[in-house]
Amino acid sequence: MKMVSSTPAGSPSQPADWNEIMDKLEESAIGGFLDRFNSFNDAIVRRVEHHYCASGQQQATLTLSSQDQQADTGWSNVVIVVDRVAEILFREGKSTRQILSDGLNVAWFEGNVWCDLSPYCADPETIDEFRRSDFYISGQVISWRVEPYREE
Repeated sequence: MKMVSSTPAGSPSQPADWNEIMDKLEESAIGGFLDRFNSFNDAIVRRVEHHYCASGQQQATLTLSSQDQQADTGWSNVVIVVDRVAEILFREGKSTRQILSDGLNVAWFEGNVWCDLSPYCADPETIDEFRRSDFYISGQVISWRVEPYREE
């Protein structure tokens, strides 16, 4: 399913010529998504944005450089947008969160999608396990698009 991003054209995460079409990630498709990008193991966090929209809703946008099984170069930038953010936590301590050494975990609980970029455990099975992470986002809708690899 394609959806229109609510990120304004011309914002730092979206060039003015971007056509605003993104793929909505459904729970049934998560396996293929993670397989394509090697579960985002050792992906590089290029950008993290958190917006309060005029409506009061929140949106988080992540740009990750990741291995991509479908890219000619082997790597792509993946833009992930979580709309209607319910919870977000980014805590950086003595170690950096820029490299996703343990990849990305994604799961759905109680109608929200949960994205864990610094997994507390290998396969979180509860909301509380996601909340133990130092870097997670929860919201109602998750969508994504692929861009050519580049260092931002």
